[in-house]
Amino acid sequence: MWKRYSGIISFSVLSIAILVQIGSTSLEGGLGEWSLRVAALLSIPILFYIFAAYILCRKWAGAGVVASMGPLASSAGLFVVNVPLPLIGILSFFTIVTMLTTARVKLVAYAMLCVAAGVLVGMETGDAYFAVGGALAFALMLFVTNYAVQLVIDHSNERAQLFKLRKQLPIARLMKLVSAFWLPTVALVIIGIFINHAVQSKLLEAVYDSGVIQSAPGEDAQKGSKLQRDVYFTIDERERVGTAAFLESLSTGTALSTDAASKFPGVVHNEMERFRPGDIDEGHACRNANFRVLRAPISLGGLCRSIISAVEEGAQAAFNRAQANTVSRAKAKADKFNADAATATADAKAAGPETIHEIFDDFRTTAKYLFLLSGILSYITYIILAAGIVGGLNLVLGRLLFDSVHSPRFGPRSALGFRLERSTAAPSAISFGTHHQINLATDPVTSGIATDWYVVFQAMRVGAGTHMRTSVPKPFSLFFSRFAVGKYLMTRITVNSAIPAVHHPTISSPGDLKLVLIDLAEGQELVFRMSDLLAFSSSVGLSSVYTAHVATHLLGLGSFYSVATGPGYVVLTSEGQQTRALTRNLSVPPVSLLCWDRRTEFTLGQEMSFSGMWFNDPSVVGNSVSGTAIIDEGRASGPGLLRHIWRVARYLFMPF
Repeated sequence: MWKRYSGIISFSVLSIAILVQIGSTSLEGGLGEWSLRVAALLSIPILFYIFAAYILCRKWAGAGVVASMGPLASSAGLFVVNVPLPLIGILSFFTIVTMLTTARVKLVAYAMLCVAAGVLVGMETGDAYFAVGGALAFALMLFVTNYAVQLVIDHSNERAQLFKLRKQLPIARLMKLVSAFWLPTVALVIIGIFINHAVQSKLLEAVYDSGVIQSAPGEDAQKGSKLQRDVYFTIDERERVGTAAFLESLSTGTALSTDAASKFPGVVHNEMERFRPGDIDEGHACRNANFRVLRAPISLGGLCRSIISAVEEGAQAAFNRAQANTVSRAKAKADKFNADAATATADAKAAGPETIHEIFDDFRTTAKYLFLLSGILSYITYIILAAGIVGGLNLVLGRLLFDSVHSPRFGPRSALGFRLERSTAAPSAISFGTHHQINLATDPVTSGIATDWYVVFQAMRVGAGTHMRTSVPKPFSLFFSRFAVGKYLMTRITVNSAIPAVHHPTISSPGDLKLVLIDLAEGQELVFRMSDLLAFSSSVGLSSVYTAHVATHLLGLGSFYSVATGPGYVVLTSEGQQTRALTRNLSVPPVSLLCWDRRTEFTLGQEMSFSGMWFNDPSVVGNSVSGTAIIDEGRASGPGLLRHIWRVARYLFMPF
């Protein structure tokens, strides 16, 4: 009984953890944002639990346990009884930990839900591949849905500003410009849909031509269900033919006339071999894989052949696994045959059709989940395409509305700007100094107070306490970005007032790089690039912020950007001889920004033309008080054309 309650508590805590996770990341934006995010993100978990309830009811409702409680309660109780005790313990432990730490480890709740999805799918199908596929597919659904919601929420500040300026906006001219500049995105989406449809049509044609799938007789009134109907018809037809052939071989031959128990698995194996999937003629299937779009030749021959080869390999591997399972089942049944030859033959005649039915029933289950995963992937594809269209609209509107010259204005000097932080509070000037080396005991204003610093291994360290002390500062903060640049592990330096001046710990950077020491005030948030980080004091908070805001593209950041929160000190490396504060209305390439206050507002300096929109990176213009950003004049002016095109495509079609 306690096992049952443990399982119920485990899955209940998992649900609560998800709700806490959603609330902890959304309440900052107010009730409206919280409601939108909850409605969007809970739609998929609710569907998942409905799906889980369906599985439980179908799998265990007939067992007769706790029948008086109703089918759902009965199935849930039986599910908990059948779940292995270690799994219950693991889920219970991790979900409780998730609930306690969800403010720090925000992705764990989602990860646990995806694991639960994989466990349920795996238990239903009995296949580890489907378990992993179910977990990954569910994770993708959550991620893409969250991205679509994030795309809307993150531009709420700009929408509010536009609403205030609605009477000043030249709507007709703006719509014409948006339509003209937005066409490439729409054209890319249409071409992508066309190519996707062409590839699917060719693949289906090849599969039907090879005989892997047979067409069912008659017409189906439901549009789009022909493939599923034909697949299930093919499975049913092959089961019927296989059963008839097996019984015929018993009635006309002597395959099992003697020693039926030992020969039965071999006969079943031979009958299964009849249904091995045939080879698909790649040349015939891909003969029309070349076509034209707007007079431009497009060749999909190589892609077509690669996909068909992958399909063939997957089909053969699946058939081999099914055949092996069938023989194992046949051996298990043969072990129960009667020792008498005549009775054993009769047992074989009864067990053969049963075994064949079991394996083809497995094929039906496999087909069902393949169609389910296909539907999930289609959903994800449509969401990404829709996000690409919306992202393209955001990009075009951002380039038009944030232009420093043509932007709508609140006053004589204030243009419509953009910022990473959705708060409208004013940014703070950054207090910083540039050094060749930094004396950790005297250069910070906290000199004389014992404090801990974390320094990258590549830094030059001299003085007392600078010996290597490997540490993992803020282990749950910026894990992936720090790990990618080799800054997850750092060395720790403790500064104490008792250290003699001659032995004060100092740090510097190899080569000609300069060090920028930044003093962060209480609550001040600094946006920086992880590749520039050299050291920080222990009081500084580090975090990764995920956003779909167009500002991340305009500022040359990814969807995840790094933020340091004061109070404390951060040391960044600079490539230039001169590092200075960004002044208001100064135009600089985004890559020249070393760091900036998260609330800093920018406008754009750019060429307002079709080629300027899609093939040129804009410069950013300070639209806040001077000193809220730091410029590194030694950096290159920006990425090349190909990298720029890649960044545009990434922003439009990749939700990360």
